[in-house]
Amino acid sequence: MVKKLIFLPLLFSILSCQFSKEKIANYYLNKAEAISKNEEVSTDEIDKFYLYLSKALDYDKNLYRAVELSDKMAQESMKAGYFKASELNMELIKKYLRLNPYSFNIYLNLISVYSIKGDIINIEDLSNQLNSLYVKSEDKLNKIRIKMLIQTSYCNILPWLESKGYLSMNTNPDETINNLSKYVNYANKIFNLKKEIEEEKELAEKVEKEIYYAYEIAEKEALKNMDEIKRNISLEEMLSKDQNYSKALDFFLNGNIQLAKKQYPNARIYYKSALSNFPDLINAKKQILETDFQESMSKAITRKDLSGIALPLYGYNQKIKEIAEEAEEKKSQIPFISDDKFLSEIYALKAAILTSILTVDNKLPQKRKLKMKEEIEDALDKSIKLYPQNKMAKDIFERFRENENKEK
Repeated sequence: MVKKLIFLPLLFSILSCQFSKEKIANYYLNKAEAISKNEEVSTDEIDKFYLYLSKALDYDKNLYRAVELSDKMAQESMKAGYFKASELNMELIKKYLRLNPYSFNIYLNLISVYSIKGDIINIEDLSNQLNSLYVKSEDKLNKIRIKMLIQTSYCNILPWLESKGYLSMNTNPDETINNLSKYVNYANKIFNLKKEIEEEKELAEKVEKEIYYAYEIAEKEALKNMDEIKRNISLEEMLSKDQNYSKALDFFLNGNIQLAKKQYPNARIYYKSALSNFPDLINAKKQILETDFQESMSKAITRKDLSGIALPLYGYNQKIKEIAEEAEEKKSQIPFISDDKFLSEIYALKAAILTSILTVDNKLPQKRKLKMKEEIEDALDKSIKLYPQNKMAKDIFERFRENENKEK
């Protein structure tokens, strides 16, 4: 009886403390909610709003209403031009996750948000958190949930690495190689996890639909072009084993930098060095032709004399036809430039050359002009179909259409 009497005050004390914490949490939540209901909110009030929500979580870690309010405020603030709210929202959500590590729907939402922005660093951070959580978790269903979320994050990282690798081709060779290495690493992780999840199919089917569908869609999208993934893996392996290819790729990427700077002689030297080390590098042949074409046009425009450029342009047109035929057999040998992208580049260059001929050759018979316009349209059509994001092809297409409308 004495023990019971001692225990009861202790129990009341704990319950009282818990009740007090809930009251304090609701106090801060209500203050935040009051700010959110105002028609006009200043930036200082928004900062206070997030401070109140953070304090509310200090007293009640399960307060999901704080996350809902935070997300809504961030969206409204972004519309009004206060972008700091988005950062504060992310900080609050991360805090909620630290306090509630098994809130799987939050992980899913964050992966989606970061993926839209291409925020690889934060997706990687989430996948690391999930990997740590997987090690700690003992529940089998939770483990498969976590695996599927990790796979979803990996599958969202892969296409962004491909995009970053492609964009770095004209700016930073080291970044291109680093992106390729990371790309191959994530591709292999995806293959391994895919196999593991398939081996636990029965358990995986018990996972909530939101997680299952997100995982399924992300994996399908990431692996939709297996030939390209295998090609990049093969090139990365060749990069480490074949010194000639390694040198050729370095020369090629440095040539791109020089071409982007319009340093045509330097670009040509790099591309020719790439070919001398790796003769099958058809991409370098195409780049040499593009260098010659750009340099010829640049000199003619500088001289303000286009009279002598028609003949070289016809020569370039013949060369691009030969490269297009060769590309059907040799294929692209550069990471992140798929066969479709490479052929798209070739057809875009062909369209550029033909458009230039049409502009400078005043002696063209009408019948030949019409035929050439058909060739330009065909080249642009092929280029854009092969790679819809081809900026060069789209720019030429717009100018070509404008000129056609003016002539009408």
